[in-house]
Parts: sequence; C-alpha cells; structure tokens
Amino acid sequence: MKSTIAPSTIERDAAAGEAPRILELAALRRSDAPLAGGKAATLGELMARGFAVPQGVVATVAAYRSFVAQDKVREPLEALTARTARATPAGLMDISAEVAELFLKSQLPAWESEILDWARSSGSSFAVRSSATNEDLAGATFAGQYDSFINVSLGAIPDAIRRCFASLYNARAILYRRRKSIATIGDMGVILQKMVPAEAAGVIYTRAPRRERQLLIEIAAGAGDRVVSGVVTPNRYYLDRDTLDIAESATPDPGLHPDLRAIAECALTAETELEYTVDLEFAIESGALRVLQARPAAVGAQ
Repeated sequence: MKSTIAPSTIERDAAAGEAPRILELAALRRSDAPLAGGKAATLGELMARGFAVPQGVVATVAAYRSFVAQDKVREPLEALTARTARATPAGLMDISAEVAELFLKSQLPAWESEILDWARSSGSSFAVRSSATNEDLAGATFAGQYDSFINVSLGAIPDAIRRCFASLYNARAILYRRRKSIATIGDMGVILQKMVPAEAAGVIYTRAPRRERQLLIEIAAGAGDRVVSGVVTPNRYYLDRDTLDIAESATPDPGLHPDLRAIAECALTAETELEYTVDLEFAIESGALRVLQARPAAVGAQ
C-alpha cells in the first residue's frame, strides 16, 4: 500500500534544517548510516540497487534523540549510564533492566503517530528491527547484540520501538563494546517493516567460516529468527563459490527444497555491490526471495 508519510514531510524537515524523525526505508543509502543506523542504511541501498527488500519506514537517530532528550528520560538515563563504567557483568544486567523499565514507562514523542499511520495502512503484523549507528562495521558487526522483534501487532509497535532503543544499553552490547574498544554508546534507529509470511528462511555467508572458497547456506522452514537464534537445526549446504555446486550438505529436513542457486547468486551480487564479504539473512515468500539484512561477515571465524 502507499505510505502515508509524504515526501513533502521529509523535504520540509530538510528545508528547516531539522533531521527527519521518520523516513521511508527506500529513501536511505549507505551514506545515511549516521542518520538511520547501519542496518537500515544498507537495506535502503540494496533496495535502490534492485534487491527485494520488504518495504518499511525507519524511526531515525533524530527520533531516538528526541525520545531520550525528554527530561523524564534524560536525567535518569545519564545516571544509569554513569554506573556502567565500573559495573560488573551482573551489575550491567541490573542497569540494563532499569533502562528498559525507564524506556517502557516513558512517552514516545509526536512522531509515534506518523509511524503508526504507516503501519495501519500496511498490514497487521510487523518486524521491528534495531539499527544502531555503530553496528554492521567491518570489525564489529554487533550481530545479535541489539534487540529486534517479529510478528509484532499494531498495538505492540510502540513498546517494541522502546525496547529497541533500550537495547543500546543491553549488558551484552556494553560488554561487546568493551571487547572491541568502542568508547561511544552510539545512537539507535528502528526499522518497521511489514512481516514477511516466510515459508522458509535463513542466512547465507558468501565465504563460509574456515572455508573461504565456499558459501554456506543455513535454512529452515518458517521464520528466519529460528535459524539465527539456534532454536532449530537448519539444513546446511556448502556451495563452491565458482560453480555454485553443492560441496557438502546436511539436511535434517529432507522435505525442504530451496533454490540454492538463486540464494547464492543474490548473496554474491550483494557482495559485489556492497564490496565486502556478506552475511545475508533472507526469507522465501510464495517462492520469492526477500532480503532481510546484509552485514559484513567475519571471514575465517568459527
């Protein structure tokens, strides 16, 4: 369906020198990572290059900043953030829980109505995905560190957005930043997309861990989070990068027959377009391939 967020809204914000709070995903490019986070910016770039990415909108970094700038959020958040510097992992868990509680009881600014208007015109079930400014970097992907949610109902969207914002302060994200010597917390954008009713989904690495001349596809029936989170044991296929022939496979679900060549060709094209080795999440809807995420992959890692 046509979005209710008119281009004129974006143009008016730009003309006034104000950073837009809500943007169409399709309007973003890779250079917009500081505005919308790495995940959203990459998806917008792939959409512009013809990849089948589900339509969506993004609550931008400006939306996040307007939320945390509220007096009832800013002051307690500053106090909680100050405690993280010397906190133990157990202490970080407590701080993370307090931030989540603070965010969930706080009002979203006026842009909430814009994002909900888009959702009402687009469907009844949604994916709400975090998109931080310091993720999807070549040396620090932050894979799995921030929160995202699927099958979110219209009424649950505001809380899902708040939880994505709060996940900047997840204990695991803070510890990851420490390990990577990343001093800044960064900012958070949030992607809202119509949920893909996936028949199957999974992930492809254009260079398999420890097998750089092969691709690795992991796929299972249903939504892709079941593969990424390890809830199910997926079918696993190693393909030769040059021929795309199967070099090795393990198929706990022998009834699943994905088009491996189409998945591989899509990922290799993304690798060429983005100019880095890709870890790409995908879903299959009515036989068609949908790209859900693409990030730099750590070559040679287990």
